[in-house]
Amino acid sequence: RQSDGSYKLTVNKKDHQYRTGAYTVHLYYKDSSGGLTGVGGTTTRLTEVKPTGTITIENVNDAKGTFDVRVTNISSPKDIASVILPTWSQSDDLRWYEATRQSDGSYKLTVNKKDHQYRTGAYTVHLYYKDSSGGLTGVGGT
Repeated sequence: RQSDGSYKLTVNKKDHQYRTGAYTVHLYYKDSSGGLTGVGGTTTRLTEVKPTGTITIENVNDAKGTFDVRVTNISSPKDIASVILPTWSQSDDLRWYEATRQSDGSYKLTVNKKDHQYRTGAYTVHLYYKDSSGGLTGVGGT
Protein backbone atom coordinates (compact mmCIF):
# COMPACT_ATOMS: atom_id res chain seq x y z
CA ARG A 1 0.00 0.00 0.00
CA GLN A 2 1.32 3.42 -0.99
CA SER A 3 1.14 6.56 1.19
CA ASP A 4 -1.66 7.92 -1.05
CA GLY A 5 -3.81 4.81 -0.42
CA SER A 6 -3.13 3.16 -3.78
CA TYR A 7 -1.49 -0.23 -4.15
CA LYS A 8 1.57 -1.16 -6.16
CA LEU A 9 3.08 -4.50 -7.11
CA THR A 10 6.32 -4.99 -9.02
CA VAL A 11 6.50 -8.21 -11.02
CA ASN A 12 9.95 -9.50 -11.96
CA LYS A 13 10.15 -11.69 -15.05
CA LYS A 14 12.87 -13.65 -13.24
CA ASP A 15 9.99 -15.10 -11.20
CA HIS A 16 8.31 -16.20 -14.45
CA GLN A 17 11.19 -18.05 -16.15
CA TYR A 18 12.25 -14.81 -17.93
CA ARG A 19 9.35 -15.17 -20.34
CA THR A 20 8.50 -12.26 -22.59
CA GLY A 21 5.24 -11.44 -24.32
CA ALA A 22 1.80 -10.78 -22.86
CA TYR A 23 1.25 -10.69 -19.11
CA THR A 24 -2.28 -10.50 -17.70
CA VAL A 25 -3.02 -9.02 -14.29
CA HIS A 26 -6.35 -9.52 -12.49
CA LEU A 27 -7.44 -7.37 -9.57
CA TYR A 28 -9.44 -8.86 -6.70
CA TYR A 29 -10.70 -7.30 -3.49
CA LYS A 30 -10.44 -9.50 -0.42
CA ASP A 31 -13.14 -8.91 2.19
CA SER A 32 -12.76 -9.38 5.95
CA SER A 33 -14.03 -12.96 5.78
CA GLY A 34 -11.48 -13.89 3.10
CA GLY A 35 -13.86 -13.81 0.14
CA LEU A 36 -12.53 -12.56 -3.19
CA THR A 37 -14.38 -10.30 -5.61
CA GLY A 38 -12.98 -9.76 -9.09
CA VAL A 39 -13.02 -6.07 -10.04
CA GLY A 40 -10.88 -5.76 -13.16
CA GLY A 41 -7.76 -6.59 -15.03
CA THR A 42 -5.27 -5.44 -17.61
CA THR A 43 -2.62 -6.78 -19.96
CA THR A 44 0.91 -5.56 -20.60
CA ARG A 45 3.75 -6.78 -22.81
CA LEU A 46 7.37 -7.44 -21.93
CA THR A 47 9.59 -7.30 -24.98
CA GLU A 48 12.69 -9.43 -25.33
CA VAL A 49 15.89 -7.66 -24.31
CA LYS A 50 18.97 -9.10 -25.99
CA PRO A 51 22.18 -9.53 -24.01
CA THR A 52 25.13 -7.41 -25.10
CA GLY A 53 28.89 -7.57 -24.80
CA THR A 54 31.89 -6.35 -26.76
CA ILE A 55 34.87 -8.67 -27.31
CA THR A 56 38.26 -7.03 -27.81
CA ILE A 57 41.54 -8.87 -28.44
CA GLU A 58 44.46 -7.13 -26.71
CA ASN A 59 48.11 -7.65 -25.79
CA VAL A 60 48.93 -10.10 -28.59
CA ASN A 61 52.38 -11.50 -27.77
CA ASP A 62 53.68 -13.72 -30.58
CA ALA A 63 56.88 -14.51 -28.67
CA LYS A 64 54.96 -15.92 -25.68
CA GLY A 65 52.07 -17.23 -27.76
CA THR A 66 49.46 -15.36 -25.72
CA PHE A 67 46.69 -12.84 -26.18
CA ASP A 68 44.08 -11.30 -23.89
CA VAL A 69 40.35 -11.33 -24.50
CA ARG A 70 38.50 -8.45 -22.83
CA VAL A 71 34.70 -8.26 -22.60
CA THR A 72 33.08 -4.85 -22.02
CA ASN A 73 29.61 -3.29 -22.42
CA ILE A 74 28.13 -6.23 -20.53
CA SER A 75 24.38 -6.45 -20.02
CA SER A 76 21.80 -9.20 -19.90
CA PRO A 77 18.12 -9.45 -18.99
CA LYS A 78 19.13 -12.41 -16.80
CA ASP A 79 21.60 -12.37 -13.97
CA ILE A 80 25.22 -12.99 -14.99
CA ALA A 81 26.97 -15.48 -12.72
CA SER A 82 29.98 -15.88 -15.02
CA VAL A 83 31.34 -14.93 -18.44
CA ILE A 84 32.29 -17.93 -20.58
CA LEU A 85 34.62 -17.70 -23.60
CA PRO A 86 34.90 -20.86 -25.72
CA THR A 87 38.07 -20.43 -27.78
CA TRP A 88 39.66 -22.46 -30.57
CA SER A 89 41.96 -22.37 -33.56
CA GLN A 90 40.59 -25.60 -35.05
CA SER A 91 37.63 -27.68 -33.94
CA ASP A 92 39.80 -30.26 -32.15
CA ASP A 93 41.31 -27.72 -29.72
CA LEU A 94 38.14 -26.07 -28.39
CA ARG A 95 38.47 -24.96 -24.76
CA TRP A 96 35.73 -23.40 -22.62
CA TYR A 97 37.21 -20.72 -20.36
CA GLU A 98 35.70 -18.64 -17.59
CA ALA A 99 36.88 -15.02 -17.73
CA THR A 100 37.89 -13.11 -14.60
CA ARG A 101 36.02 -9.98 -13.53
CA GLN A 102 38.21 -6.87 -13.44
CA SER A 103 37.92 -3.88 -11.09
CA ASP A 104 36.43 -1.76 -13.91
CA GLY A 105 33.56 -4.25 -14.45
CA SER A 106 35.02 -5.79 -17.60
CA TYR A 107 36.07 -9.44 -17.84
CA LYS A 108 39.45 -10.70 -19.02
CA LEU A 109 40.99 -13.96 -20.14
CA THR A 110 44.55 -14.69 -21.25
CA VAL A 111 44.72 -17.37 -23.94
CA ASN A 112 47.95 -19.33 -24.39
CA LYS A 113 48.66 -21.31 -27.56
CA LYS A 114 50.12 -24.13 -25.44
CA ASP A 115 46.51 -24.91 -24.47
CA HIS A 116 45.64 -25.16 -28.17
CA GLN A 117 48.28 -27.56 -29.51
CA TYR A 118 50.70 -24.64 -30.04
CA ARG A 119 48.80 -23.59 -33.13
CA THR A 120 49.42 -20.19 -34.66
CA GLY A 121 47.11 -18.19 -36.90
CA ALA A 122 43.48 -17.22 -36.44
CA TYR A 123 41.59 -18.05 -33.26
CA THR A 124 37.82 -17.87 -32.77
CA VAL A 125 36.32 -16.65 -29.50
CA HIS A 126 32.61 -16.80 -28.65
CA LEU A 127 30.89 -15.11 -25.72
CA TYR A 128 28.31 -16.69 -23.41
CA TYR A 129 26.79 -15.55 -20.14
CA LYS A 130 26.03 -18.20 -17.54
CA ASP A 131 23.18 -17.36 -15.18
CA SER A 132 22.83 -18.52 -11.57
CA SER A 133 20.71 -21.52 -12.62
CA GLY A 134 23.47 -22.72 -14.98
CA GLY A 135 21.80 -21.64 -18.22
CA LEU A 136 24.02 -20.36 -21.04
CA THR A 137 23.03 -17.47 -23.29
CA GLY A 138 25.02 -16.85 -26.48
CA VAL A 139 25.98 -13.21 -26.95
CA GLY A 140 28.41 -13.04 -29.88
CA GLY A 141 31.86 -13.86 -31.13
CA THR A 142 34.92 -12.79 -33.05
